[in-house]
Amino acid sequence: MPPTLLQPASLKDLKQSKLYERLEAESALRAQVDAAAKRAKSLLATVCNDMRLFTLHDERHILNIVWWMDWLLQPSLNELEPEDCRMLLLAAYCHDLGMAASAEQLAKMKNGEDPEYSGFLHGKPDLVQERDRARGKLQYSVAEAIEQRLITEHLRRSHADRRSTRMRGHVESILGGEPPAGLIELCISHNQSASWLREQGIPYKGRTDGSHLPFLGLVLRLADILDFDSSRTPEILFKHLGLDGELQKRILDPDGTSQRELRKHLAVERIEFDADDEILSYLAPACPDPVTDHGIRSFIGQIRTEVDHAKEELRRLGRDGAALRLPRVEGVVHPKNNAYVYQDWQFRISQAEILDLLMGTALYGQPELAIRELLQNALDALELRDLRLQYRRQTGAESSINKTDGTPCPEQPGFFRDGATGEPVELKVDLTWGYDEERQRWWLQVADNGVGMSQRTIERYFTTLGKSFYRSEEFEREQSKLREKGLISTPISQFGIGVLSSFMLADSIDVRTHCGSGESTNFHVSGPGTLFWTKAGTRREQGTEIRLWLKPEFQIAHDWERCCERLRKHFGYGDAKWNDDSGLDPGFEAGKSVLWPKYPLTIGGDGQRIDENFHHQV
Repeated sequence: MPPTLLQPASLKDLKQSKLYERLEAESALRAQVDAAAKRAKSLLATVCNDMRLFTLHDERHILNIVWWMDWLLQPSLNELEPEDCRMLLLAAYCHDLGMAASAEQLAKMKNGEDPEYSGFLHGKPDLVQERDRARGKLQYSVAEAIEQRLITEHLRRSHADRRSTRMRGHVESILGGEPPAGLIELCISHNQSASWLREQGIPYKGRTDGSHLPFLGLVLRLADILDFDSSRTPEILFKHLGLDGELQKRILDPDGTSQRELRKHLAVERIEFDADDEILSYLAPACPDPVTDHGIRSFIGQIRTEVDHAKEELRRLGRDGAALRLPRVEGVVHPKNNAYVYQDWQFRISQAEILDLLMGTALYGQPELAIRELLQNALDALELRDLRLQYRRQTGAESSINKTDGTPCPEQPGFFRDGATGEPVELKVDLTWGYDEERQRWWLQVADNGVGMSQRTIERYFTTLGKSFYRSEEFEREQSKLREKGLISTPISQFGIGVLSSFMLADSIDVRTHCGSGESTNFHVSGPGTLFWTKAGTRREQGTEIRLWLKPEFQIAHDWERCCERLRKHFGYGDAKWNDDSGLDPGFEAGKSVLWPKYPLTIGGDGQRIDENFHHQV
């Protein structure tokens, strides 16, 4: 049997969809969908005004999604209740509403009256300065182009953010009141992980098994990503953008991302499905260049990954995989006029060699500086928790999506009150070590009761070389809220390569962390470049502890008096003398690396401290 040509764009009206037909006997539900679709259509039509360089997010995209929903649900459509069909249709029309901004909302952004946008701008200082310089030189077209780029990026990043109020406001507007329970979360889920809805445990229509709303979420996210063809990038739109102008190239699309995104959609001319082999093929018979070719192949890879995640989620939800069509996905790409021969050749980084280079003493310094990296990360985590607690004391609200355990303790700076006992707890770092007879190894541990790490933080920042949470837009958004209350964060962990430097001292590390929202994670890393061995978390208090299993050549030797004598010599205090014995002294490394810390370090578990008074007293 030959492959079938699939034509999502053939759905010209919502009433032609199978999901809508399921509402035939439900006049109230059908009327709500009709009204919402009509209002959403008008609102979505404005997205291209503020996001001119993006593929269409108008009703054509929505009808394509509905078509794909019908196609995905063909094996089980008759098992859905009318309310489920209503939820999916509303989610199709609502999930991208956060990309639309009214004239009033845009004016507030440009006038500095939108706190979400202002927080976003804190993470874009270079572009903001370039915009302001253009205004100062009366180059208003340049300044407006930069502002447009900033607004576009903000709308894209925040359109399905749980903390943003824009999408919720639009949904309530088009529905004329409170949305059905679970609809907002369903819309948000398309921009989260495939497991997000299941992990949230959101109740839906009185069902207690917790599997149905996540199932609808899988339908939405698959239909959204499967909408990959030229119907979203008509040629007239591409030409209208005028991306060949120097101003557009330099400001609106400096790295060519928008051109590549639009061209890869434009190149996909048809979609075919082979029912016998269950293969879904995206065909680009006249691809213009190898960059577009690579973009198509990469996006096909993302679709495959999404289908694999859906299969795994269905298994976890205890649902039959046959409930959805989950095909094998392929891309068939041919160069236009044989203009090139596709090869996936590009400069690549050899991870092992780069890690060796970064951790070598020529670039980084002495291996002992790994202790400095861990201590400074820990002190930053303490300060952030302290500021979040102070923010809560001033406002009664959380400053971030990450919860903070305990309550503020204003009468004792540097302390918080335990949420269970009410007892004051000091914010501090503990530096300890010991010898493991079984492993025949020394270990060294840095533990703090700071903010801890969520799995999202671990994935985005802890595991990524050169990417710091304290230089992220996420942190800058939180910073803007803190600054409003006079709370200024001063992170000190600005050196080198962070926790990866631990492998200059250690051949493996163990981490236990608790981020304060009930999420606790343990993981073991046997070396740079290896997969993390992750387990259920065992830490019960918010904070992080990192244990380094030292390489055999490192032996710990510490004596407090000798440590203080070495520090006096190191800083040039008087005529102190000392003999440098062999062995690694963590106390000395801590004392010389962290001066006058805002929160104390306890050394070796015997009550010795390095705090703001240490240099004066010792």
